[in-house]
Amino acid sequence: MSIETFSPLPLTTFGSWITLLDPSDVPAGLSPSLSDVDFFPGGVRTRPGLVSQLTGVGGGPQINGLKTYVTPGLAQRCLLLDSLGNLYQEISAGTVTPIVGAHVAPNLYMSSRTHFGREYMAFSDGAIGQDLPRQYDDANFDRVSQIGPAEGPTVADTSGTGNVPPGAHQCVVVFVTRQRYWTAPSPASTWSAAGSRAVSVTNIPTGPSNVVQRLLAFTAAGGANFYHVPATMVINDNTTTSVTVDFTDAILLSGVSMDYLFSQIELPEQAGVIDYAERLFWWGERARMGNWRNLSFDGGWDSAGNGRPLGWTLDVGLGPGAGKEASNTVWGDAYKITADGSTLVRGMVEQSAINGADGNPLCVPGVDYSIRARVARTTNLSQGTLRINAFSPTAGQIGTGLAITTSQATVNYQEFTA
Repeated sequence: MSIETFSPLPLTTFGSWITLLDPSDVPAGLSPSLSDVDFFPGGVRTRPGLVSQLTGVGGGPQINGLKTYVTPGLAQRCLLLDSLGNLYQEISAGTVTPIVGAHVAPNLYMSSRTHFGREYMAFSDGAIGQDLPRQYDDANFDRVSQIGPAEGPTVADTSGTGNVPPGAHQCVVVFVTRQRYWTAPSPASTWSAAGSRAVSVTNIPTGPSNVVQRLLAFTAAGGANFYHVPATMVINDNTTTSVTVDFTDAILLSGVSMDYLFSQIELPEQAGVIDYAERLFWWGERARMGNWRNLSFDGGWDSAGNGRPLGWTLDVGLGPGAGKEASNTVWGDAYKITADGSTLVRGMVEQSAINGADGNPLCVPGVDYSIRARVARTTNLSQGTLRINAFSPTAGQIGTGLAITTSQATVNYQEFTA
């Protein structure tokens, strides 16, 4: 580019002036149009152009998120989110690779914060959250929070001698994830102890693949507060479904109080996250109802193997074809309906819309409600319609509900609203 006439000053000094001064403050006789000129001792040249620092990503998408994450070992990882919903990281300088299993809805923007040795991420359309908040610890791309067991276990006295005091006791189960997150407890199961017996706990819910422990908590005889004894009430796997537990009320009441966990929530979609004083603050939340049972299907499955997600009722005549899907999911587990080519209705599950798990009313008369569902199909499914309806035994179907045909669904998850 051309260089205008300037007063006789040393080039190094002149270059510093142009770099540090606003154009409105440049002395008379000097040009403010030298942003692309590089001055060095004894000479002047055109400033070099931009240089690509990273390899491109497949498909030519836009980059909608860019953030450096510092691992607990102080390694730096440049994270990139593309407009297709794929998350990448730079481990080797200049080369980005996809993070396995790290995928969110397309065309979203990422806001994230490094804290506690993890990267916490929110995904939005620029206004409100549109996908589940995630955390990345340099190995796992997990949800920030999730629901607990959607049903409690079966509890009863054992036949052998024990120390559980007589009276009414309650029991709950808590999921513990590999990120050490403790979920909200299951609904409570109750039994009346005869005394001088241990307690048999069966049908203990198992969670999605990121659950690494289950915790049991009990009330004392006639009590309403839940306590956990770490020495005897931890199940160190995600497979065991029955254990025998023994305790006295004195031992139980000296344990860990678990009542605070009942206020744990499944964090909805968020637009952003910040940290302050060892806390995370999330904002831009998308409206949702949190008191239904196991809408995400991450709250466990019936151990009988009939494909029933806990918290739901499998229709006696129309339920066949239901099942758990743990691979092709948005995250965690999904509900799968398998067609047989002849049966008109398959995989029908229901739950009450009168009261939630907390006993409070779910739906209020005169108020409009909507339903959101993420749906995908297999490549060989050629016909059929997925329906989600609200139904009253006296009033019949309420509203139009959600109906998704095979031509609308694709092999990739899409969100539908009605």
